[in-house]
Amino acid sequence: MSLDTKIGISAKFHHTAPVFYGVANRHIQFLETSIARWVAQNHALPLMIPSESEGSKISSRMLDAGGYARCLDGLILQGGVDVHPTLYDPHYTAKKDYTYDLVRDRYELELIKAFLNEKKPIFGICRGLQLLNVHFGGTLHHDLGDEGYSKHFDPTSANHHLHEVNIMPNGLLSQIYPSTVRVTSIHHQGINLLGTDCHPEAHASDDGLIEAFSQASDETFVLAVQWHPEFDELPNQCAVNSNLLVRQFVQVANVRRISGHLDVSAFTPNKSEY
Repeated sequence: MSLDTKIGISAKFHHTAPVFYGVANRHIQFLETSIARWVAQNHALPLMIPSESEGSKISSRMLDAGGYARCLDGLILQGGVDVHPTLYDPHYTAKKDYTYDLVRDRYELELIKAFLNEKKPIFGICRGLQLLNVHFGGTLHHDLGDEGYSKHFDPTSANHHLHEVNIMPNGLLSQIYPSTVRVTSIHHQGINLLGTDCHPEAHASDDGLIEAFSQASDETFVLAVQWHPEFDELPNQCAVNSNLLVRQFVQVANVRRISGHLDVSAFTPNKSEY
């Protein structure tokens, strides 16, 4: 694989800067070190895509989503706060004080549309899976605990909370993973109705929640997981090989960069490389 392959990573936002910045009304955009390391160690250049917001809106003058999509070879959507319910449920009435960020939602939706338009591959992590599902017309459970699902988030163990997922046969993930793997789980929302033309790739072993989906063809390559593969390097005894996942996504982006066309078969590992 070539280090010329450039993977754009959507930014996380601090709308109020941490106190040590000492100046009010400063906005901070960032990516987590684990994401940058995860991409870089798999032979690609991780590049954060910044955005300028004006009040509660994204400034089209500052966010040239199409320009980023043309220059970069793939997009990764980081995890983060909940997707705003009004994007998928206009009748939602808040029951709890959840954290939302409509500015970030709109910013990432613009990136999704731009990269799909350029036929560039997209990979979603946790919130990224949820936002991609909403983009494709799907809906979300507002809170899994309230709706009878098992625990998918444990604040006492944070990045070390694990559960098993079953990998669907004949999907993309089945090409790189065994039928059951353990994953790092940090979410309280999840897929309710799966988006149009999206195909389940994995389900939670205990409650059947969709934990991964794909939309892959000669026109589109989208893969999204509900878990946090970038945290699997931590000493949490997680069985899933997260490096293989991002390596194959980078391979899809690299083939797209060189050939000018998406090739789903590029996701299949070439054993001679390892």
